[in-house]
Amino acid sequence: MPAVLRLPTRAIVVVTSLLLVGGAAGFGAAPASAIPTLPSPGAAALSPGLYVKVIDGAISLSNSSGFAGFSAGQFGYMPSTLTPPVVVPRSPALSFSPPPVFQSPATQSAAQKAAQPAADASAHATALASAASTAKADADAQAQSAQAAAAHVTTAGVQKEAAWAANLLAQQKAADAQRALADAQAAVEAAAETDQEAAAVEAARVATAALAAAAEAAEAAAQQLAEASLATDAAHAAEAIAAQLAETAKTQADQAAQAAADAARTAGVLLAGIVPAIPARLPAPTVPSFGAPPLIPAGQHLILAGAGFAPSTQVAFGVYSTPLSVVPVTVDAQGFAVASFQVPSTFTGNHSLVAVGTGVNGLQRILRIDIVVQAPVVAAPAADDAATLADTGADLVIPLSAAMVALLFGTVLLTLVRRRRAA
Repeated sequence: MPAVLRLPTRAIVVVTSLLLVGGAAGFGAAPASAIPTLPSPGAAALSPGLYVKVIDGAISLSNSSGFAGFSAGQFGYMPSTLTPPVVVPRSPALSFSPPPVFQSPATQSAAQKAAQPAADASAHATALASAASTAKADADAQAQSAQAAAAHVTTAGVQKEAAWAANLLAQQKAADAQRALADAQAAVEAAAETDQEAAAVEAARVATAALAAAAEAAEAAAQQLAEASLATDAAHAAEAIAAQLAETAKTQADQAAQAAADAARTAGVLLAGIVPAIPARLPAPTVPSFGAPPLIPAGQHLILAGAGFAPSTQVAFGVYSTPLSVVPVTVDAQGFAVASFQVPSTFTGNHSLVAVGTGVNGLQRILRIDIVVQAPVVAAPAADDAATLADTGADLVIPLSAAMVALLFGTVLLTLVRRRRAA
Protein backbone atom coordinates (compact mmCIF):
# COMPACT_ATOMS: atom_id res chain seq x y z
CA MET A 1 0.00 0.00 0.00
CA PRO A 2 1.49 3.37 -0.94
CA ALA A 3 1.81 6.18 1.55
CA VAL A 4 -1.35 8.28 1.54
CA LEU A 5 -1.99 11.85 2.65
CA ARG A 6 -5.67 12.13 3.64
CA LEU A 7 -7.70 15.23 4.39
CA PRO A 8 -10.66 13.83 6.36
CA THR A 9 -12.19 16.93 7.92
CA ARG A 10 -11.81 19.78 5.46
CA ALA A 11 -11.61 20.06 1.71
CA ILE A 12 -8.86 22.67 1.89
CA VAL A 13 -5.91 22.29 4.20
CA VAL A 14 -2.83 24.49 4.59
CA VAL A 15 0.30 22.43 5.04
CA THR A 16 3.87 23.61 5.41
CA SER A 17 7.14 21.69 5.09
CA LEU A 18 5.85 18.72 3.11
CA LEU A 19 9.12 17.20 1.93
CA LEU A 20 10.80 13.92 1.14
CA VAL A 21 14.33 13.84 2.50
CA GLY A 22 16.94 11.40 1.26
CA GLY A 23 15.48 10.47 -2.11
CA ALA A 24 13.78 7.23 -3.11
CA ALA A 25 16.41 4.99 -1.57
CA GLY A 26 16.53 6.97 1.63
CA PHE A 27 12.73 7.09 1.85
CA GLY A 28 12.53 3.33 1.55
CA ALA A 29 15.00 2.67 4.35
CA ALA A 30 13.57 3.34 7.79
CA PRO A 31 15.91 4.49 10.55
CA ALA A 32 16.33 2.37 13.63
CA SER A 33 14.04 4.66 15.64
CA ALA A 34 10.55 5.70 14.54
CA ILE A 35 11.22 9.24 15.80
CA PRO A 36 13.59 11.06 13.43
CA THR A 37 16.86 12.63 14.43
CA LEU A 38 16.10 16.35 14.45
CA PRO A 39 18.84 18.84 13.65
CA SER A 40 20.35 21.18 16.17
CA PRO A 41 22.88 23.93 15.46
CA GLY A 42 25.73 22.14 13.77
CA ALA A 43 23.80 18.93 13.14
CA ALA A 44 24.66 17.07 9.96
CA ALA A 45 21.35 15.89 8.58
CA LEU A 46 17.76 14.89 9.17
CA SER A 47 16.71 11.26 9.15
CA PRO A 48 15.35 10.41 5.68
CA GLY A 49 11.59 10.23 5.24
CA LEU A 50 8.43 12.28 4.70
CA TYR A 51 7.89 15.35 6.94
CA VAL A 52 4.73 17.42 7.32
CA LYS A 53 3.61 20.39 9.36
CA VAL A 54 -0.06 21.47 9.49
CA ILE A 55 -0.86 25.13 10.11
CA ASP A 56 -4.59 24.98 9.32
CA GLY A 57 -7.20 22.23 9.37
CA ALA A 58 -6.28 18.58 9.93
CA ILE A 59 -4.76 15.71 7.93
CA SER A 60 -3.82 12.10 8.42
CA LEU A 61 -0.95 10.08 7.01
CA SER A 62 -1.43 6.37 6.41
CA ASN A 63 0.38 3.44 4.84
CA SER A 64 0.32 -0.34 5.10
CA SER A 65 1.73 -0.20 8.63
CA GLY A 66 -0.70 2.25 10.21
CA PHE A 67 -1.89 5.82 10.30
CA ALA A 68 -1.70 8.98 12.42
CA GLY A 69 -3.71 12.19 12.50
CA PHE A 70 -2.19 15.67 12.69
CA SER A 71 -3.94 18.91 13.59
CA ALA A 72 -2.91 22.55 13.24
CA GLY A 73 0.48 23.24 14.80
CA GLN A 74 1.67 19.63 14.78
CA PHE A 75 4.59 18.03 12.94
CA GLY A 76 4.50 14.57 11.42
CA TYR A 77 7.06 12.13 10.13
CA MET A 78 6.88 8.90 8.11
CA PRO A 79 10.28 7.24 7.60
CA SER A 80 9.06 4.80 4.94
CA THR A 81 5.98 3.16 3.50
CA LEU A 82 6.69 0.20 5.81
CA THR A 83 6.79 2.22 9.05
CA PRO A 84 3.78 3.92 10.65
CA PRO A 85 3.76 7.73 10.71
CA VAL A 86 4.40 9.44 14.05
CA VAL A 87 4.03 12.85 15.67
CA VAL A 88 7.31 14.79 15.88
CA PRO A 89 7.68 16.73 19.16
CA ARG A 90 9.26 19.83 17.63
CA SER A 91 9.86 21.52 14.30
CA PRO A 92 12.15 19.61 11.90
CA ALA A 93 13.19 23.01 10.47
CA LEU A 94 12.43 22.31 6.82
CA SER A 95 12.81 24.85 4.08
CA PHE A 96 12.14 24.77 0.37
CA SER A 97 11.88 27.50 -2.27
CA PRO A 98 10.32 26.44 -5.60
CA PRO A 99 11.17 28.78 -8.46
CA PRO A 100 8.49 31.25 -9.64
CA VAL A 101 7.74 30.54 -13.30
CA PHE A 102 5.05 33.01 -14.37
CA GLN A 103 4.22 33.28 -18.03
CA SER A 104 4.77 36.55 -19.85
CA PRO A 105 1.69 38.77 -20.36
CA ALA A 106 1.81 38.16 -24.12
CA THR A 107 1.96 34.38 -23.70
CA GLN A 108 -0.78 34.43 -21.09
CA SER A 109 -3.03 36.64 -23.24
CA ALA A 110 -2.56 34.41 -26.29
CA ALA A 111 -3.36 31.31 -24.21
CA GLN A 112 -6.48 32.96 -22.82
CA LYS A 113 -7.67 33.90 -26.31
CA ALA A 114 -7.07 30.38 -27.63
CA ALA A 115 -8.82 28.77 -24.66
CA GLN A 116 -11.86 31.07 -24.58
CA PRO A 117 -14.03 29.23 -27.16
CA ALA A 118 -13.60 25.95 -25.29
CA ALA A 119 -14.31 27.66 -21.98
CA ASP A 120 -17.47 29.22 -23.42
CA ALA A 121 -18.57 25.86 -24.84
CA SER A 122 -17.97 24.22 -21.47
CA ALA A 123 -19.92 26.93 -19.66
CA HIS A 124 -22.76 26.48 -22.16
CA ALA A 125 -22.72 22.73 -21.65
CA THR A 126 -22.73 23.21 -17.89
CA ALA A 127 -25.71 25.56 -18.15
CA LEU A 128 -27.55 23.03 -20.33
CA ALA A 129 -26.73 20.27 -17.86
CA SER A 130 -28.19 22.40 -15.08
CA ALA A 131 -31.29 23.06 -17.19
CA ALA A 132 -31.55 19.33 -17.93
CA SER A 133 -31.32 18.58 -14.23
CA THR A 134 -34.10 21.08 -13.54
CA ALA A 135 -36.20 19.58 -16.35
CA LYS A 136 -35.60 16.10 -14.96
CA ALA A 137 -36.71 17.25 -11.50
CA ASP A 138 -39.84 18.80 -13.03
CA ALA A 139 -40.55 15.61 -14.98
CA ASP A 140 -40.16 13.56 -11.81
CA ALA A 141 -42.54 15.92 -9.98
CA GLN A 142 -45.08 15.68 -12.81
CA ALA A 143 -44.78 11.90 -12.80
CA GLN A 144 -45.47 11.89 -9.06
CA SER A 145 -48.47 14.13 -9.64
CA ALA A 146 -49.73 11.73 -12.29
CA GLN A 147 -49.30 8.83 -9.88
CA ALA A 148 -51.18 10.76 -7.21
CA ALA A 149 -53.96 11.52 -9.70
CA ALA A 150 -54.18 7.84 -10.62
CA ALA A 151 -54.38 6.94 -6.94
CA HIS A 152 -57.12 9.53 -6.51
CA VAL A 153 -59.06 7.91 -9.35
CA THR A 154 -58.83 4.60 -7.51
CA THR A 155 -60.00 6.20 -4.27
CA ALA A 156 -62.85 7.99 -6.03
CA GLY A 157 -63.89 4.73 -7.68
CA VAL A 158 -63.97 2.96 -4.32
CA GLN A 159 -66.03 5.80 -2.85
CA LYS A 160 -68.42 5.67 -5.81
CA GLU A 161 -68.85 1.93 -5.39
CA ALA A 162 -69.62 2.44 -1.70
CA ALA A 163 -72.12 5.21 -2.53
CA TRP A 164 -73.77 3.00 -5.14
CA ALA A 165 -74.14 0.15 -2.63
CA ALA A 166 -75.49 2.54 0.03
CA ASN A 167 -77.97 3.99 -2.46
CA LEU A 168 -79.12 0.51 -3.48
CA LEU A 169 -79.64 -0.43 0.17
CA ALA A 170 -81.50 2.83 0.89
CA GLN A 171 -83.79 2.30 -2.09
CA GLN A 172 -84.48 -1.24 -0.94
CA LYS A 173 -85.34 -0.02 2.57
CA ALA A 174 -87.63 2.63 1.11
CA ALA A 175 -89.42 -0.02 -0.97
CA ASP A 176 -89.78 -2.21 2.12
CA ALA A 177 -91.18 0.72 4.07
CA GLN A 178 -93.63 1.43 1.25
CA ARG A 179 -94.92 -2.15 1.36
CA ALA A 180 -95.13 -2.06 5.15
CA LEU A 181 -97.24 1.09 4.97
CA ALA A 182 -99.59 -0.48 2.39
CA ASP A 183 -100.02 -3.50 4.64
CA ALA A 184 -100.72 -1.22 7.64
CA GLN A 185 -103.33 0.77 5.71
CA ALA A 186 -105.04 -2.48 4.60
CA ALA A 187 -105.09 -3.59 8.24
CA VAL A 188 -106.76 -0.34 9.25
CA GLU A 189 -109.53 -0.87 6.72
CA ALA A 190 -110.01 -4.48 7.83
CA ALA A 191 -110.19 -3.48 11.49
CA ALA A 192 -112.67 -0.66 10.95
CA GLU A 193 -115.40 -0.54 13.61
CA THR A 194 -113.70 -3.31 15.62
CA ASP A 195 -111.76 -3.33 18.83
CA GLN A 196 -108.53 -3.73 16.71
CA GLU A 197 -109.02 -0.49 14.82
CA ALA A 198 -106.98 1.66 17.22
CA ALA A 199 -103.99 -0.68 17.10
CA ALA A 200 -104.13 -0.84 13.31
CA VAL A 201 -104.23 2.94 13.06
CA GLU A 202 -101.15 3.21 15.34
CA ALA A 203 -99.28 0.64 13.23
CA ALA A 204 -100.14 2.62 10.09
CA ARG A 205 -98.82 5.79 11.71
CA VAL A 206 -95.53 4.08 12.56
CA ALA A 207 -95.25 2.66 9.03
CA THR A 208 -95.86 6.13 7.57
CA ALA A 209 -93.04 7.61 9.70
CA ALA A 210 -90.71 4.75 8.73
CA LEU A 211 -91.49 5.30 5.06
CA ALA A 212 -90.73 9.02 5.38
CA ALA A 213 -87.37 8.25 7.05
CA ALA A 214 -86.50 5.62 4.44
CA ALA A 215 -87.40 7.99 1.61
CA GLU A 216 -85.19 10.69 3.14
CA ALA A 217 -82.31 8.25 3.51
CA ALA A 218 -82.76 7.08 -0.05
CA GLU A 219 -82.68 10.67 -1.29
CA ALA A 220 -79.46 11.33 0.66
CA ALA A 221 -77.89 8.15 -0.69
CA ALA A 222 -78.85 9.12 -4.22
CA GLN A 223 -77.23 12.55 -3.69
CA GLN A 224 -74.03 10.95 -2.38
CA LEU A 225 -73.96 8.63 -5.38
CA ALA A 226 -74.33 11.56 -7.73
CA GLU A 227 -71.53 13.43 -5.97
CA ALA A 228 -69.30 10.36 -6.00
CA SER A 229 -69.98 9.95 -9.73
CA LEU A 230 -68.98 13.57 -10.36
CA ALA A 231 -65.84 13.15 -8.22
CA THR A 232 -64.90 10.03 -10.15
CA ASP A 233 -65.38 11.83 -13.46
CA ALA A 234 -63.27 14.75 -12.19
CA ALA A 235 -60.56 12.36 -10.98
CA HIS A 236 -60.43 10.68 -14.38
CA ALA A 237 -60.15 14.08 -16.08
CA ALA A 238 -57.38 15.18 -13.66
CA GLU A 239 -55.58 11.89 -14.25
CA ALA A 240 -55.66 12.43 -18.00
CA ILE A 241 -54.30 15.98 -17.62
CA ALA A 242 -51.59 14.89 -15.17
CA ALA A 243 -50.55 12.04 -17.44
CA GLN A 244 -50.28 14.44 -20.37
CA LEU A 245 -48.25 16.91 -18.34
CA ALA A 246 -45.98 14.12 -17.16
CA GLU A 247 -45.47 12.90 -20.70
CA THR A 248 -44.71 16.42 -21.91
CA ALA A 249 -42.29 17.02 -19.03
CA LYS A 250 -40.53 13.73 -19.72
CA THR A 251 -40.17 14.61 -23.39
CA GLN A 252 -38.75 18.01 -22.48
CA ALA A 253 -36.37 16.44 -19.95
CA ASP A 254 -35.17 13.92 -22.53
CA GLN A 255 -34.62 16.70 -25.06
CA ALA A 256 -32.77 18.80 -22.47
CA ALA A 257 -30.58 15.84 -21.53
CA GLN A 258 -29.80 15.20 -25.18
CA ALA A 259 -28.93 18.86 -25.75
CA ALA A 260 -26.68 18.82 -22.68
CA ALA A 261 -24.97 15.63 -23.85
CA ASP A 262 -24.40 17.09 -27.33
CA ALA A 263 -23.02 20.30 -25.84
CA ALA A 264 -20.76 18.32 -23.49
CA ARG A 265 -19.35 16.34 -26.41
CA THR A 266 -18.69 19.54 -28.34
CA ALA A 267 -17.04 21.16 -25.33
CA GLY A 268 -14.99 18.03 -24.71
CA VAL A 269 -13.65 18.10 -28.25
CA LEU A 270 -12.75 21.78 -27.94
CA LEU A 271 -11.13 21.33 -24.52
CA ALA A 272 -9.09 18.39 -25.80
CA GLY A 273 -7.71 20.55 -28.59
CA ILE A 274 -6.41 23.47 -26.51
CA VAL A 275 -3.98 24.19 -23.72
CA PRO A 276 -5.92 25.41 -20.65
CA ALA A 277 -5.47 28.96 -19.42
CA ILE A 278 -6.70 30.91 -16.44
CA PRO A 279 -9.39 33.45 -17.47
CA ALA A 280 -8.68 37.16 -17.70
CA ARG A 281 -11.12 37.70 -14.85
CA LEU A 282 -11.39 35.78 -11.59
CA PRO A 283 -13.72 32.83 -12.30
CA ALA A 284 -16.29 31.26 -10.03
CA PRO A 285 -15.29 27.73 -9.03
CA THR A 286 -17.15 24.79 -10.56
CA VAL A 287 -16.65 23.00 -7.23
CA PRO A 288 -17.53 24.81 -3.96
CA SER A 289 -14.63 25.73 -1.72
CA PHE A 290 -14.72 25.63 2.07
CA GLY A 291 -12.98 27.17 5.02
CA ALA A 292 -11.73 30.63 5.90
CA PRO A 293 -9.10 32.19 3.59
CA PRO A 294 -5.61 31.36 4.91
CA LEU A 295 -3.13 34.15 5.61
CA ILE A 296 -0.17 34.13 3.21
CA PRO A 297 2.87 36.45 3.45
CA ALA A 298 3.72 38.41 0.32
CA GLY A 299 6.63 36.77 -1.47
CA GLN A 300 5.68 33.35 -0.05
CA HIS A 301 6.63 30.30 -2.09
CA LEU A 302 3.59 28.07 -2.67
CA ILE A 303 2.89 24.59 -3.90
CA LEU A 304 -0.63 24.05 -5.25
CA ALA A 305 -2.12 20.59 -5.79
CA GLY A 306 -5.46 20.18 -7.55
CA ALA A 307 -7.53 16.99 -7.68
CA GLY A 308 -10.38 15.60 -9.76
CA PHE A 309 -8.97 16.33 -13.22
CA ALA A 310 -9.00 13.96 -16.18
CA PRO A 311 -5.74 11.98 -16.26
CA SER A 312 -3.13 13.00 -18.84
CA THR A 313 -4.83 16.36 -19.48
CA GLN A 314 -3.26 19.70 -18.55
CA VAL A 315 -4.09 22.17 -15.79
CA ALA A 316 -3.33 25.88 -15.64
CA PHE A 317 -2.55 27.37 -12.21
CA GLY A 318 -2.62 31.07 -11.45
CA VAL A 319 -3.05 33.81 -8.89
CA TYR A 320 -5.40 36.80 -8.93
CA SER A 321 -6.43 39.69 -8.67
CA THR A 322 -3.84 40.68 -11.26
CA PRO A 323 -3.89 37.36 -13.10
CA LEU A 324 -0.53 35.62 -13.28
CA SER A 325 -0.18 32.04 -14.49
CA VAL A 326 2.47 29.37 -14.65
CA VAL A 327 3.12 26.98 -17.50
CA PRO A 328 0.32 24.35 -17.51
CA VAL A 329 1.17 21.03 -15.90
CA THR A 330 0.08 17.48 -16.76
CA VAL A 331 -2.42 15.56 -14.62
CA ASP A 332 -1.26 12.21 -13.27
CA ALA A 333 -3.15 8.91 -13.44
CA GLN A 334 -4.98 9.63 -10.17
CA GLY A 335 -6.32 12.98 -11.37
CA PHE A 336 -3.86 15.23 -9.49
CA ALA A 337 -1.88 18.15 -10.82
CA VAL A 338 0.69 20.25 -8.97
CA ALA A 339 2.49 23.55 -9.60
CA SER A 340 4.63 25.95 -7.61
CA PHE A 341 5.30 29.67 -7.69
CA GLN A 342 5.97 32.67 -5.48
CA VAL A 343 3.26 35.12 -4.46
CA PRO A 344 4.38 38.51 -5.82
CA SER A 345 5.89 40.70 -3.11
CA THR A 346 3.66 43.56 -4.30
CA PHE A 347 0.47 41.65 -3.47
CA THR A 348 -1.48 42.55 -0.33
CA GLY A 349 -5.07 42.02 0.76
CA ASN A 350 -7.59 39.60 -0.75
CA HIS A 351 -6.44 37.40 -3.63
CA SER A 352 -7.27 34.00 -5.10
CA LEU A 353 -5.41 30.91 -6.25
CA VAL A 354 -7.03 29.11 -9.18
CA ALA A 355 -6.59 25.84 -11.09
CA VAL A 356 -8.30 25.42 -14.49
CA GLY A 357 -8.42 22.14 -16.40
CA THR A 358 -10.70 19.37 -17.63
CA GLY A 359 -12.71 17.33 -15.14
CA VAL A 360 -13.47 13.66 -15.40
CA ASN A 361 -16.86 14.62 -16.88
CA GLY A 362 -15.08 16.15 -19.87
CA LEU A 363 -16.06 19.72 -18.97
CA GLN A 364 -13.97 22.54 -17.60
CA ARG A 365 -13.11 22.16 -13.92
CA ILE A 366 -12.18 25.27 -11.93
CA LEU A 367 -10.82 25.05 -8.38
CA ARG A 368 -10.23 28.13 -6.27
CA ILE A 369 -8.81 29.10 -2.88
CA ASP A 370 -9.28 32.67 -1.68
CA ILE A 371 -6.33 33.92 0.36
CA VAL A 372 -5.35 37.01 2.33
CA VAL A 373 -1.85 38.24 1.48
CA GLN A 374 0.01 40.05 4.26
CA ALA A 375 3.25 41.94 4.28
CA PRO A 376 5.97 39.49 5.36
CA VAL A 377 7.17 39.70 8.95
CA VAL A 378 10.93 39.39 9.41
CA ALA A 379 11.75 37.58 12.62
CA ALA A 380 14.79 35.81 14.03
CA PRO A 381 14.58 32.02 13.71
CA ALA A 382 13.74 30.00 16.80
CA ALA A 383 16.42 27.87 18.34
CA ASP A 384 14.95 24.67 16.95
CA ASP A 385 14.57 26.27 13.52
CA ALA A 386 18.15 27.54 13.29
CA ALA A 387 19.27 24.73 11.04
CA THR A 388 17.33 24.56 7.79
CA LEU A 389 17.13 21.70 5.36
CA ALA A 390 19.56 23.45 3.06
CA ASP A 391 22.18 23.11 5.80
CA THR A 392 21.61 19.42 6.52
CA GLY A 393 23.61 18.01 3.67
CA ALA A 394 20.81 15.62 2.67
CA ASP A 395 21.39 13.74 -0.56
CA LEU A 396 18.14 14.85 -2.19
CA VAL A 397 15.23 17.13 -1.39
CA ILE A 398 12.02 16.41 -3.33
CA PRO A 399 9.02 18.79 -3.20
CA LEU A 400 5.45 17.70 -3.92
CA SER A 401 6.42 16.53 -7.39
CA ALA A 402 4.72 14.28 -9.92
CA ALA A 403 5.89 11.24 -7.97
CA MET A 404 4.32 12.60 -4.78
CA VAL A 405 1.06 13.80 -6.29
CA ALA A 406 -0.16 10.22 -6.52
CA LEU A 407 0.06 10.06 -2.73
CA LEU A 408 -2.71 12.63 -2.30
CA PHE A 409 -6.08 11.05 -1.66
CA GLY A 410 -9.68 11.84 -0.74
CA THR A 411 -11.93 14.83 -1.26
CA VAL A 412 -9.10 17.25 -2.00
CA LEU A 413 -10.36 20.13 -4.12
CA LEU A 414 -7.36 22.41 -4.10
CA THR A 415 -4.69 21.90 -1.48
CA LEU A 416 -2.30 24.66 -0.56
CA VAL A 417 1.07 23.35 0.56
CA ARG A 418 3.10 26.23 1.94
CA ARG A 419 6.84 26.43 2.55
CA ARG A 420 8.57 28.59 5.12
CA ARG A 421 11.16 30.61 3.27
CA ALA A 422 14.77 30.05 4.13
CA ALA A 423 16.11 32.34 6.87
